Formats: sequence, structure tokens, C-alpha cells
Amino acid sequence: MEATSSSFQDPNQEPPTREDLETRIRDLEAMLEIVMEHSIELENQLVDKCDRLKTTLDDLEVMLATVTAHSTELENHLEGRNQELTNYFSEVEKLTTAAFDLEADQFSPSSIENLVTRNDGLGQLARVFQEMLEKLRLREQKLAHTVQELTIEIDRTKQLQHVEEITSSEMFRDLKARVERLKGKGKQ
Repeated sequence: MEATSSSFQDPNQEPPTREDLETRIRDLEAMLEIVMEHSIELENQLVDKCDRLKTTLDDLEVMLATVTAHSTELENHLEGRNQELTNYFSEVEKLTTAAFDLEADQFSPSSIENLVTRNDGLGQLARVFQEMLEKLRLREQKLAHTVQELTIEIDRTKQLQHVEEITSSEMFRDLKARVERLKGKGKQ
């Protein structure tokens, strides 16, 4: 069997006519045109999808840059806030230490001087603490003065009791009577 120029033709059939070949060529050209249209359409769809993907990628890059910038801002803010809180708790610790020092009678007012100048709750607490200390100091002074006065009064009372004991004793009455007799003899 010999190879024919047309592989789709049955060897037992007659060769196609020119008209058949022209029809086949037109059919093939029409199919080629359809395939070309579809390939152009598919290419356009592919270009559109690529453009959308590029736009999406650009949007994602912008979002990533924004998120990165905001996360850096947030990180810096949180780091600053953390430092503020660390400083704040250090100041709270100073006030707590001052309270313990006061309890141990080792308080120094200079230990909280920088706290009372604060314009926040801790500064207010330090000022109240300082005012309470001043009131306590004044009460202690008043109490010490009262104790001193009471001690003097107790001493006087003891002295009067002692004098009363002496003057009410038999021996004192005898002495007093002798003095009176001696005074009477001296006037005669």
C-alpha cells in the first residue's frame, strides 16, 4: 500500500474532487477562524485576568506597606507606653517604700518630693500622703506636749499626795504643834 497525499481518505474511495477540496479548505479556514477568534478571546480574557491579578498584587503591596507602617507605629507606641508604665510602677514603688519607711520610723520626705509634683493620680496620692504625714507630725507634737503637761500634772499630784501624806502624818502634827508652842513662847 502506498502512502497517499491525504491520510483521511479511504483508499477504496475515489479521490476528492476539486470542489470537495475547496469545500474542505473553506471548512478548515472557517474552523481556523473560529479557533483564532476563540484564541484571541481567550488571550483577551487571560490579559484581563493578568491585569486584575496585577491590580490585586499592587493593592496587596499597598496594604502590606500600610500594615507594616501601622504595625511599626503600633510597636513604637506600645514600646513608649510600656516605658511609661515601667516608670509609673517605679514611682508607685517609691511611694510604697515611703509607706514602709514611715512604718519603720525611717521616712525621709525627700524620698517622695518628685512624686508630689506629678499631675496625675499618683501625684495626688503622694500629696495626700504628705498631708497625712504633716497631720501625723502635728498630732505627735500635740500628743508629746499633752504627755509633757500630763507628766507635770502627775508629778504635781504626786507631790501634793506626798505633801498630804507628810502633813497628815502623826509626826508632822507633832512637829507643827511644837512649832506653834515655840512661836507662842517667843512672843511672850
